[in-house]
Amino acid sequence: MLVEIQNAWKVYQLGKTEVQALRGVSLDISEGDSIAIMGPSGSGKSTLMNLIGCMDRPTEGEVLVGGVALSSAKDNQLAKLRSATIGFVFQSFNLIPRISALANVMLPMTFSDRIAKSQHAAKAKELLDRVGLSDRMTHMPSELSGGERQRVSIARALANDPPLLLADEPTGNLDTKTGNEILNIFNELHDEKRTLIVVTHDPQVAEHMKKRIHMRDGEIENGGAA
Repeated sequence: MLVEIQNAWKVYQLGKTEVQALRGVSLDISEGDSIAIMGPSGSGKSTLMNLIGCMDRPTEGEVLVGGVALSSAKDNQLAKLRSATIGFVFQSFNLIPRISALANVMLPMTFSDRIAKSQHAAKAKELLDRVGLSDRMTHMPSELSGGERQRVSIARALANDPPLLLADEPTGNLDTKTGNEILNIFNELHDEKRTLIVVTHDPQVAEHMKKRIHMRDGEIENGGAA
């Protein structure tokens, strides 16, 4: 099992107010799954994504990613786990504005020893070519359209060849045509047996995933994926 979530709670203390962002969530994610996490704002979608992405730890319960228990892992272990296992794609792209598309894709490789430094540029060029940006590699993010920036973001997410891709509203800032092009790239990645987890409000995006999880008030409705 790639991800195991066992009765996970996440509680935040905001002043005197206790916010239960997740309330006893349990979920198993197998290698090769493609899952859409849906629900209204405040339902716990992003909190769940942060736990799966090793960006946070549960207050109670346990989350295991690649067999590593987040509650007991040290910060440097989690950093290595994220680098080796997980690629992130964000609604707002999160590219570094002062460096080129090529340099943005190379950046995650500098935090990993999986790819020799002499191969970083060649690997980044290969990934940008794959997402259709072979002629835009030297452009800065500000010189790219929204769809092109999201393609760079996907190429960057693939830099260390992770088995798990997490995408938070990946088409939220894109027009319908461009969004569909991005979803077609995700379909190709899933065909390669990568595991995809997408947070989305859009039912059309969710239709591209094999399973759908509906959240409300920090809980998974109906007990799991549909």
